[in-house]
Amino acid sequence: MRRGLLLVIATIAIMSTVTLASAYAELTADPKELSIDIGSTGSLTLTLDTDDDGKAKLKFETDSDEIKANLIEDSSSSETGTGNDGELEFDNTPKIPKTFTLEITPQDGATVNEKHDIYIEYQNKDGIKKKWSTKASVTATVVPVPELSTVVLMSAGLLGMIALVRRQRRD
Repeated sequence: MRRGLLLVIATIAIMSTVTLASAYAELTADPKELSIDIGSTGSLTLTLDTDDDGKAKLKFETDSDEIKANLIEDSSSSETGTGNDGELEFDNTPKIPKTFTLEITPQDGATVNEKHDIYIEYQNKDGIKKKWSTKASVTATVVPVPELSTVVLMSAGLLGMIALVRRQRRD
C-alpha cells in the first residue's frame, strides 16, 4: 500500500514538473504570407503572447540568401543584425503580448515568384523553445516595354498614314 502511494506521489510530482516546463507561448504573424517587390522592403508584424517572465529570445532564420531580414522590438526599437539569421533578447512580462516587426528585403538577383520560409523561434529563460514558420514571396514589378518589332511596325504604319494624307492634299 505504501509503495503504491509513493508511486502515485512520484507520478504526480513528475507530471507537474513536465507541466511547468512546457510554458504557453503563441506567435501570430500579420499577414500570414507576404508578397514583396524586388527593390522594396516588406514588414510582418509578429505578436508574441506568453505566460513566461524574465529574459527571453526571439530568433529568426531565412531559408535562402535571396532574402534578408531584420527583427525589431517595437516597444524599445532595439534591432538584431540584418541577415539570414539573427536573434533579439528582450524582457518578457507574463500575459502582456509583445509586438515585433520583421522587415524582409529581397536581394538583387532574387528569383521572382518564389516563396521563402522564414523560421521564428522563441526561447524562454529556462531554455524551452517553440518554433513557427511563415512565408514571404518575392515578386517583380513588371514595367511594360514594347519590343523592337512592335516599335518598327507602329513607325511604318505612322509613316504610311502621313504619306497618304500628304498625297491626298496634293491632289
